[in-house]
Amino acid sequence: MIEYGDFLTDKLREILKANLPNDIIVSWYDGDPIEIPQSALPAIAIETDDSIFDSAATGMNDNTENVIIKIITNKKDDFGKPADQIVGHRTLKSLTIGRDLTNSKKLHPKSIVGILLKNFTLSNNIYNNKVTVKFGVVPRPEAGGGGDKYVLTAEAHVFCALSDLIQVDNRT
Repeated sequence: MIEYGDFLTDKLREILKANLPNDIIVSWYDGDPIEIPQSALPAIAIETDDSIFDSAATGMNDNTENVIIKIITNKKDDFGKPADQIVGHRTLKSLTIGRDLTNSKKLHPKSIVGILLKNFTLSNNIYNNKVTVKFGVVPRPEAGGGGDKYVLTAEAHVFCALSDLIQVDNRT
């Protein structure tokens, strides 16, 4: 079998693991496993949505890789609580796009988007990035449930359009 690298998703995972507090994320996935045991939540799944190649300078191509970072939490944690104690969405939002409490003009340095923007070039490999965040509730089949049982998850999907240059040798 030929081994190929997945540089961008590997680099994203490395940077997030190095910068997120250790006690927040239970499981990390390369791609979305769909079925996630409740004991594995909260989780992060990183997957490539698509990759677009455009001709660039001689011997180079522009590559824009669209990556989705999914932050997946158990919505059940909020069930049965009084309205003023439902903190799941607020916690998810803080983890994803939380602002610094001492300076509201800054994202918190340990928020996922804050980490991404601080590491904008992914160690001088990316020359452009665009980030979009969407929140929602997703019914997922319960792991081992045979498709009959579902787990409601509160999720943030961080869409990253990451642009870099790809070398093309001996182009004709």
